[in-house]
Amino acid sequence: MKLNVMLLMVLFFSWSSGSAAAKETQVRIGVIAPLTGNGAHIGAEITRTLKLWARTRKAETGTAYSIIFEDGHAATDNSPTTAFRKLSGADGVRFLIIATSGEMLQAAPLAQAGGVLVFGVFASHAQIKKLGDYIFRTFPDVENGAAMLAGYMREQQDCPVALLTEDHPFNRGMKILLEQHLAGDLVFKEDYAFEERDLKPLLLRAKSKKPKAYYFNCSHPVTCALLVNQTRQLGIPERLYSYLHIDNPEFLQAAGQNAEGMRFLATPDVGDSSAGFKQFLAQYRWEYGHEPKNDFLTRTTYDAATAIADGINARGPYPEAVKSFLLSYKAQGALGKIGFNADGDIEEVKYAVKEIRGGKPVPAER
Repeated sequence: MKLNVMLLMVLFFSWSSGSAAAKETQVRIGVIAPLTGNGAHIGAEITRTLKLWARTRKAETGTAYSIIFEDGHAATDNSPTTAFRKLSGADGVRFLIIATSGEMLQAAPLAQAGGVLVFGVFASHAQIKKLGDYIFRTFPDVENGAAMLAGYMREQQDCPVALLTEDHPFNRGMKILLEQHLAGDLVFKEDYAFEERDLKPLLLRAKSKKPKAYYFNCSHPVTCALLVNQTRQLGIPERLYSYLHIDNPEFLQAAGQNAEGMRFLATPDVGDSSAGFKQFLAQYRWEYGHEPKNDFLTRTTYDAATAIADGINARGPYPEAVKSFLLSYKAQGALGKIGFNADGDIEEVKYAVKEIRGGKPVPAER
């Protein structure tokens, strides 16, 4: 009798373990992001977020997510193309998270052709919304933001403008849009190499055109601080504008008092995020010992991964099925209300104009 009971217990535990193992699946998500070089701060934030997300998601759902990272070098070469071929071929990845616009513009067309579902999490280029129906974004399209900023600069009588662009794929889309929307209000425009450190000759050429404001189109918080500091060292007092990096702690520390009064096209403040993300954020602080270096990028990455996982949970690990699911997807996420339009772009997230006041980013005065 005792033997029979023990045998039944062994069979029961074997069946239970087998059932749990059968229910637990593993999904591979590929990541193409700048892990080295000038954009490595972007890849570092995405890496921290996704490693923690994969662990917390498995604890919640039992589904294991294998995150495979490849360096896209911010598209300064053909690394995104090479990374995509490796991920989709050797690794068998059918779901992909891509960081920057340049990386998206290289890899996303290949993904569209191959039926690989893609989320861009730091990609604002206007052309991305035209790349196909497998392409989604949790980062807002900069096209409307550039038009809004140009209108704001005119409203503030900060025209004409000098446009200085660091030669990097991250900046090219914004440069084209500003040239379009500022048009006759641009009195100076010139590119400079992102390795360049002595920018005073460039600034003096811009100053000679007597702009009322300067727009610094930079690829990294620290290089933007370098340009700002040299501007003020030359005694140039006019208003300074930029995009995204200006609320980054690295920029604020490097620029110090010289950042005061800068205005920039910024991602919006996020109010009502989900309870799940609030728990994730608390775990992030405990795990890494600090707040996200780029809060908005953490949120876009979290929401992209969660949208993919929710689609897989509802329809299975099939890109075609997940794509269809996402077109009617509604959820409360890190960015607030999450939903996607017919172009795959997030619907509720809009740009804002902010400025640095008292060392902190706040809504710009109107």
